[in-house]
Amino acid sequence: MPNTKTTQPPPARGQKSAQKRGKAPTTDQFCFLVASNLKITIEKEYQFYAKRKWRFDYAIPEYKIAIEVEGGVWTRGRHTRGAGFMGDMVKYNAAAVFGWRLLRVVPDTLMTDRTLRLIRACIENQKNLPE
Repeated sequence: MPNTKTTQPPPARGQKSAQKRGKAPTTDQFCFLVASNLKITIEKEYQFYAKRKWRFDYAIPEYKIAIEVEGGVWTRGRHTRGAGFMGDMVKYNAAAVFGWRLLRVVPDTLMTDRTLRLIRACIENQKNLPE
């Protein structure tokens, strides 16, 4: 019998995330974009520190690259108010201690060639490091 399995399209904007519904995170349009353009696997909602349940919005564990999408920059969102900003600093500093390289983007720049070039530069830089 032929394989009739089809790939589900990424969830539409505005739908509840898989994490909020209590299900395992799924891939999305950004994961597809990275995989198709850079030929690498990127994980959504990657937990990098279980003790604090810290997650990156996206991660490439093979290269220890994390991408955080910082929302509400111009509207006093969680990432720009005092407690949220301080909490992000603690999380990002812990990630650095564990050897992660963090790329921070806003939602408008996530799906752009600029972000893909940043990821590619991190990978190329790591590949070119002396042993």
